[in-house]
Amino acid sequence: MPHAVLKNNISMYYDISYKSGNSEYLFLIPGLTSNSLAFSYIIPRLYRTFNVISVDNRGVGRTIYGKMNFSIEDMAEDIIMLMDYLEIERADFLGHSMGGYIAQVIAASYPHRIRKMVLSCSSTGLSVAGKKILQNLYNDRSSGKISFREFNRIILKYFTSPLIYEDDFMREAMLDFMDNNPYKQLIDGFKSQVEACKNFNMGNKLGRIKTETLVITGEIDSIATIDDAIELNSGIEDSALKVLKGAGHLPYIEKTSEYVDTVLEFLN
Repeated sequence: MPHAVLKNNISMYYDISYKSGNSEYLFLIPGLTSNSLAFSYIIPRLYRTFNVISVDNRGVGRTIYGKMNFSIEDMAEDIIMLMDYLEIERADFLGHSMGGYIAQVIAASYPHRIRKMVLSCSSTGLSVAGKKILQNLYNDRSSGKISFREFNRIILKYFTSPLIYEDDFMREAMLDFMDNNPYKQLIDGFKSQVEACKNFNMGNKLGRIKTETLVITGEIDSIATIDDAIELNSGIEDSALKVLKGAGHLPYIEKTSEYVDTVLEFLN
């Protein structure tokens, strides 16, 4: 399993889906609590066109990191160092939720390393309501009073549309997928990622982003709302907005075909 020992001594796990003849690279950066397995639904279609690299951020999965206190900016630096390690000068990026925070920092601070960017269900930072939701999730997780499956059930209730959550088969299948993840996030990693998200604010820096950007969001996302997507679209000069009807915070699962079609059309 590939680990890159970066210049900051982080041992970063990454997975690359490589197809002969593909010359372009696409980085998939997952959101809070998620690791590189989160994109399993969409990688098979994406790697027909791109060499797809999915990563485990600090605080989750198989990435080995030192200090527990880290920022979104630290995680962005990790991605740039991984690019250096892999000798990739320039790539496309798809960042989901917290991964979108990381992608924004890369676009603002390292514009020469990024060709196009997809911000998926992301924002310039958490709202007051968003911070409260994450704090409640941390309190639930750290209480020790609920099982890991019940914690994930709470996450799905926040993150998915009623169409998914109220479908017994779909909900339980997603819970099984989360339960069977062999690299479950530890409570300390969850706390550190939550704090990094709560401290992130890109609002007054959006004007620095000159990267061609697609902002894609779910119509009924309660975590990163349509208003959040509009703010990104308005603040990033060269950007387009796509709203997926009926989707919540996980449109790459809820509306997989439409989501991937939209992403590929933009990137190509």
